[in-house]
Amino acid sequence: MKLEIKTSFLIERTLVFVFLLYLEWYKEIWGDKPLILYGSVGLLTGLVAIRFVRQRYLHLNTMPSFLKMYFIYFAYSFTGIFVARNASAMVSSLITFFCFVIVCFDCWYISYLQNDHNWIYKILKCVAIICALQVILRGQPYYNGIMVTTMSSINNPNTLALILLIGMLSFVIDFKVEKLSDFIISMLANVLLLYGIILTGSRKCFLAAIPVMVYWLWFYIKVTRKEGNSKRLLFLIVVMILGLAVCFSYYSKYFQSMSIFERLTTLFTGSETKRKHMYADAITFFLASPIIGIGFHQYRFWSPYNAYSHSSYAEVLSCGGIVGTLIFFVPLLTCLLRYIKSAFQKKPFDEMYRIRMIALMFVCELFIGVGQIFLYDMLHLLVLMLISMEEKMFIYEYKRDTTEQCLPI
Repeated sequence: MKLEIKTSFLIERTLVFVFLLYLEWYKEIWGDKPLILYGSVGLLTGLVAIRFVRQRYLHLNTMPSFLKMYFIYFAYSFTGIFVARNASAMVSSLITFFCFVIVCFDCWYISYLQNDHNWIYKILKCVAIICALQVILRGQPYYNGIMVTTMSSINNPNTLALILLIGMLSFVIDFKVEKLSDFIISMLANVLLLYGIILTGSRKCFLAAIPVMVYWLWFYIKVTRKEGNSKRLLFLIVVMILGLAVCFSYYSKYFQSMSIFERLTTLFTGSETKRKHMYADAITFFLASPIIGIGFHQYRFWSPYNAYSHSSYAEVLSCGGIVGTLIFFVPLLTCLLRYIKSAFQKKPFDEMYRIRMIALMFVCELFIGVGQIFLYDMLHLLVLMLISMEEKMFIYEYKRDTTEQCLPI
């Protein structure tokens, strides 16, 4: 049965936009509104289910490896019911995790039917810009060890910084050298998003944003120089010189008095003692139940701090045990190695750029995972799935062929 590729997905895309805008912007300002959350997810999944039933066929091997891993990890996590200190909280957390995984599936399936997933990046751009404008124009003070600025008094600065960083990556994921206007728009957007990250005081997102900007600018200048476009090259050099001058002037006057500077200076100092204890506790909890762990989202019920571990690695190790750690991280590490290998192979410049930028995004995610937890955040799960989808397209040079044999559902 031939898949209906040429069809409108406007409603589904709009619902994904509403869902992500609610999670990253509305909820972080005004709080939970279950009607918006469950309404958008319910309608989206319902429409995707209708399309799924109508197709009746699916290339199972085309599902991103990380998405498969999410479903496997969800099923495996129920083994924690035998050791969980708070079984009801574990089940509730698993339901939330499953809902996030279903939305990821919805996004992938829409992309699968269209043979295109760039629409997800466009949504992430819009959401990130809205959040950046909110924090810059109407930011509120937030105490995070020191006083920083977020969208509201309930908005975690690390949550905000993550969507701004992903927005930056979404703006530079494609390399477009034909139009100078594309470069100018991306530059202005990235400056806006970077300033928003600085206001949040998020050290890891700030440190991740810098190499993204540097590689994008370096590659753009390299290709412009190779093409012999002297006028554009001169324009880029002038823009960069002016930008560096403005940054230096800003740094000398204001940067050292901002929260991000203070937080960067304490990155490797004794102020992180609490987190070191939390990581040490994670190892202790792991040793108490090394095979299956202490149960999904149970770290906070074991911890004397009554909080999660502030690390994907510590959380998965302690809550999932050896089995859970292998299920979750072996696919990630395998994919990372393939990206690293592919990044040094000879390919067309635009494809090579995209592979390297996705690899950089992957490294940023793994770096941020030291201080944030993938399993409890929809944005992390979505970005990791996008990385896995890009692997299908560029590393395996995957192209969907509607004439190949399908597996019946």
